[in-house]
Amino acid sequence: MVEGIRTTQYTMIPAGQFAFSANGVFVYIPSFGKGSDARVLAITDEAGVVQTLRMPPGNYGFPRISPDGKRMLFEIDERKEAALAIYDLVGNTAIQRLTFTGSNRYPVWSADGQRVFYQSNRGGDLAIWSQRIDGEQTAERISNPSAGEEHIPDSLSPDGKVLSMTVLKANESSIWTYSFERKTAAPFAIVPSRLLGRSAFSPDGKWLAYQSNEIKRGEIYLQPFPPNGSKFDVATADGDNHHPQWSRNGKQLFFVQGPGQFAFVNVTIGTSPTFSEPVRVAPPGVMSAPSIVRNYDVMPDGKHFVGIFDSPADAGKVLPPQINVVLNWFTELQRSVPAK
Repeated sequence: MVEGIRTTQYTMIPAGQFAFSANGVFVYIPSFGKGSDARVLAITDEAGVVQTLRMPPGNYGFPRISPDGKRMLFEIDERKEAALAIYDLVGNTAIQRLTFTGSNRYPVWSADGQRVFYQSNRGGDLAIWSQRIDGEQTAERISNPSAGEEHIPDSLSPDGKVLSMTVLKANESSIWTYSFERKTAAPFAIVPSRLLGRSAFSPDGKWLAYQSNEIKRGEIYLQPFPPNGSKFDVATADGDNHHPQWSRNGKQLFFVQGPGQFAFVNVTIGTSPTFSEPVRVAPPGVMSAPSIVRNYDVMPDGKHFVGIFDSPADAGKVLPPQINVVLNWFTELQRSVPAK
């Protein structure tokens, strides 16, 4: 039998990184060693200098920095369930668990840093819920997905009045916005048979950036909010561009350019926005695929990032890719599993 196969936990179900052919050739990506499938959270800078956070390795995901930059929300994947937790970036407090029922994922901070919005299955569907981070109130349902839909919170407007979200159904996705004043959701960007989502409000609340493959393999677009029909192509460089996130001053827009590639464009807002050519910077950990929720966040200074690394040994290092090949896999399997 083969041990030490790396898994990825950036999907709803952890997946082993292996494959085999009909003639018995087995290939797999090896893990980094004992306990290595537990990820680590770290803060990096543009040059790739890494500071691992003082917390034990775990199956972490989707880190989000609080508006004041002092705390971090993140997911802990417990296989059967997933919990949200909070970590104090400036103190020495222990990890504080926030959710205890169901699988809870994809946290988004409120503008005042007092609430968290997230996806949960606690109601029997994949809806958006909210609760105070101090635990004083019970969780509140925000959205009501139709049959077969999945709602993922993306970004909150700076005034706290509107939540943007990605709506998934079958192989299509779209962007909607939820008004807390009207308690209703409205479509923002919908292109049939295309994948849109992962939206991010600008710091002034006047623009919404998002990813889409409506024209090319993957691109970043910018639309005014509320929408008026205009749309601007942000990332013109070749690549699979996805997962946009603004700097706190609104002057840079960061995004993933493809596997292991991270960049930003300088944004100038005039009568219409203009963008610089993409500037490549060191990726903050493992870059998630377009179909997965953003797995990094930008610190308030716009020069540091929080991200996830595959293992403690991997933090701060660029490890060469490795694929192991096992021949005569079926023969070895028959030897290991006695016939009944």
